[in-house]
Amino acid sequence: MSKYEVKGVKFHRGHEGEPLAQCTLYRDGKKVALYSDGDWGGEAQIDWLDCKAPRIEVKGIRYGGEAFSYNGTPEEALLTAHCAAIAPQPCEWGDHKPVYTTPDIFIGELVSVWESANRLQKAAKTKTLFILKQKGREVEYAMNCPYTPEIKAHLEAEHGADLVRILNTEFVGAADAEAIAKKKAEKRMRSQCKTKTLFRLEGDKEGKYWVIASPYSPMLKMRLESKYGAKLVEIINETLGVMAA
Repeated sequence: MSKYEVKGVKFHRGHEGEPLAQCTLYRDGKKVALYSDGDWGGEAQIDWLDCKAPRIEVKGIRYGGEAFSYNGTPEEALLTAHCAAIAPQPCEWGDHKPVYTTPDIFIGELVSVWESANRLQKAAKTKTLFILKQKGREVEYAMNCPYTPEIKAHLEAEHGADLVRILNTEFVGAADAEAIAKKKAEKRMRSQCKTKTLFRLEGDKEGKYWVIASPYSPMLKMRLESKYGAKLVEIINETLGVMAA
């Protein structure tokens, strides 16, 4: 089955201030159509990029379940067939008859998925987003701190089987999270090195280091070497190349 996605999503305001989407539709990575939400209650507009191709029969099912056919473009026929293969969804209003997916509804749903992913991706840069099972429902939560492997371990320990998933992992892999954490740690250490001396000793856990509230100097280095000898693993000021300001 073909994979459809939308890119270049933009919104403009309709006549009542409602957000109307415009985007490009792709099938299996190929640009196939331009989409625009309708204004003033009108239907959405789909402009097929293969409009110059020879017309073929397009077969599909309307929203209410009625079959139809007409001549259209090859890409139009492919998407219409793709939508017709989607199982009808139950309707909770009106006559409660099942409703069928049409191309405009399908693209509109892709835009909604894009909106949700875009929101999460932005939030995931500064927050940890996760979903918990609560009373038979899945509820989304956010922590006001960036996602790290340590935060992951904390959530797993605290919530156990109630932790459905951590949404950040959909955008930030474990290796990326570790790289981000190391980058932030290095930035913090560089700032400290301007006025303090930082060093590590043999046996220190990963990420742990010692701080002397005095600027780094050759004399201070000699004192550390004399006091700790072979146990002195590194002087972080030298490693980072940041001496006293």
